[in-house]
Amino acid sequence: MLSVEESLASFELPPDFRIELVAAEPLVQDPVAIFFDDAGRLWVIEWPGYNWPLRTVLPGFEPKDLPKARVAILEDTDRDGKMDRRTVFLESYDWPRGLQIMHDGALVLKMPYLVFAHDLDGDGRADREEMIESGLEVPLNPHGAPSNLFRAMDNWIYGSRYPKRLRESGGVWRHQPTVSPRGQWGLSHDNYGRMVYAWNTDHMRGDLVPPHYFARNPNSAAVAGIDVRFPADQITWPHAGTPGTNRRAHLREEDGTLQSFTSNTAPAVYRGDQFPAEYLGNVFLGEVAGRFLRRSIRTEKDGEITARNAYERREFMFSPDERFRPVYTTNGPDGTLYVADMHRGIIEGDIFMTSFLRGQVMNRKLQEPFNGLGRVYRIVHRARPPQSPPRLARTDLPAWVERLAHANGFWRDAAQRVLVESGNKLVVPAVRKIAQHHASELARLHALWTLEGLGAVEPALVAHALADRSPKIRVAALRLSEPLLGDR
Repeated sequence: MLSVEESLASFELPPDFRIELVAAEPLVQDPVAIFFDDAGRLWVIEWPGYNWPLRTVLPGFEPKDLPKARVAILEDTDRDGKMDRRTVFLESYDWPRGLQIMHDGALVLKMPYLVFAHDLDGDGRADREEMIESGLEVPLNPHGAPSNLFRAMDNWIYGSRYPKRLRESGGVWRHQPTVSPRGQWGLSHDNYGRMVYAWNTDHMRGDLVPPHYFARNPNSAAVAGIDVRFPADQITWPHAGTPGTNRRAHLREEDGTLQSFTSNTAPAVYRGDQFPAEYLGNVFLGEVAGRFLRRSIRTEKDGEITARNAYERREFMFSPDERFRPVYTTNGPDGTLYVADMHRGIIEGDIFMTSFLRGQVMNRKLQEPFNGLGRVYRIVHRARPPQSPPRLARTDLPAWVERLAHANGFWRDAAQRVLVESGNKLVVPAVRKIAQHHASELARLHALWTLEGLGAVEPALVAHALADRSPKIRVAALRLSEPLLGDR
């Protein structure tokens, strides 16, 4: 097994980039998903019990109780780019499937429940759990369970394999039906709010239109523009052999490399401001069996989106370390790209363990250690150092209004969420000014949806947006106009 330093030094990526360690065990263990909050803290879903049944069929393991999942919060207290403080927010639950940061805690999918875990005293630990929904299905294959809570630009929270969308206002939760399974692990959206996701063997799909519209007529089976495949092929190009897959048929005979996607996770649309402009809108996605990160360039033409590998017969990042498992990617507050590495020799689900994979595991002792490892990295472009704006108090609403126009999409999202959750309509005039007059199309778009979240959409605002020079703003205006139509 490679040390943290050896594993870090082994990465292969384009010369214009470098990779930096943000956290490693024991500060982080068995991470499966990561999320930044508006204070720059990193929330981590940890799943030490993943694949636990394998311990009963692989030699060398003594009986041991199933370790429970948890949510930890990591902080960089000295702002040197590395996490140095760990607080366990929520622990002792099974089947961790998703998390959405909220104003005083987080919405957590802890199957078979969906709960709102509140941190009432601000110490980083959950004090009370509010039941939002119970009885969610836990299938035999956990990868098919509801997952990926995600707040979209329209202020609603969506999930994968979760047939509803949710939103809270004043402590009251609203539920509406929606469609589209939205992949298996990880949700992202582009600068215009269109969601992107992946299936195990289908590495990039997305919605071109808002999916809830198709749930309005239960008799309609038409779902054009939903779950659309963007890339033309699923061919992969690891830089070295990748034998630790569940079937030999997945590998090229000539060099033993993974020949097509089989274990995709958590695509992230790059929306930061640290990489050069040509990277905006690119999708980065981890292939955990292939031990690489794919960079796809998306192209939009006449309302359709296509995608292609950014490199010829190569991948954006590859590791020869057989325990490198890039399970999650996300945009960071500093404009860089963050990658969660579960760091396990066995990543395939226990119900899919084949004799071929078992042989690979035993021959190289990939089952040791079984769990307890984990890394978080950030990928940095060498052109300039990563920078984050000063941290803001949630009560400094005028400053959050200004961040609706930030170049980093992470901060535009955060500003919209903070302002909407505040419910404070004193900011409406300033937000309306951005929506109607700001030079940035993206600032105007976020301002419009912020006004929607604050219940401050008026006919004059919609009329102004319908005349906007940007077609994306005009589309948003059409959606914002719906409540004004009443029953007509």
